[in-house]
Amino acid sequence: MNGTGASRPYRFDTSIYRDDEARFWLDLTNPDVRAMTVDGVSIVFRSDGAWAHLIEDLVVQGGPGSVWDDVEAAHDDWLAAGRPSREQYRLRITDAGQDVFLAGRPGPMHRLRPLPG
Repeated sequence: MNGTGASRPYRFDTSIYRDDEARFWLDLTNPDVRAMTVDGVSIVFRSDGAWAHLIEDLVVQGGPGSVWDDVEAAHDDWLAAGRPSREQYRLRITDAGQDVFLAGRPGPMHRLRPLPG
């Protein structure tokens, strides 16, 4: 991570990971994303080399894909679903991936592909 990349204002900061129910969803939908704070700067990275750091009111992202865009989209999905608790999720696991269902709703809420490796 060299600090150069696309920047934009962020909608959510890494404090979304402090809510246990939100974190459960974020970890489920983005299993290879890690977030940490170093010297007061929030850093987020993914195993494919995508990275982001949040400074003041901006997120700067680089590498393959936009990791913070993915995290914010997952958080939006969780909020739109009514902030469900972990007890409300159901999983279907197959060779093709994992489907995440929300109890009482038809169709999968999210599909996870197997991680490469």
